[in-house]
Amino acid sequence: MKDKNEMRKNHEYVWRVLMPECFIKFYMDFFHVDKVTAERNIRETPLRPEEDFICEGDSPGDRDSGLGGMAGEHCWLP
Repeated sequence: MKDKNEMRKNHEYVWRVLMPECFIKFYMDFFHVDKVTAERNIRETPLRPEEDFICEGDSPGDRDSGLGGMAGEHCWLP
């Protein structure tokens, strides 16, 4: 990549286009459904609340005050 602007555009393309398309393809293959069904099912699947995740750097007080959540790089379910 020539400069930071080109790198930023590439990064944005990867996150806005390639990653969602890959996720849809994984869903299609795993559940043996077509693309329209996969997109609909993904769209209708409720997300877990951020409070359900534990992230590196969170302290117990952060979780109670609403300051914890997905801010950390590495998060997992308890």
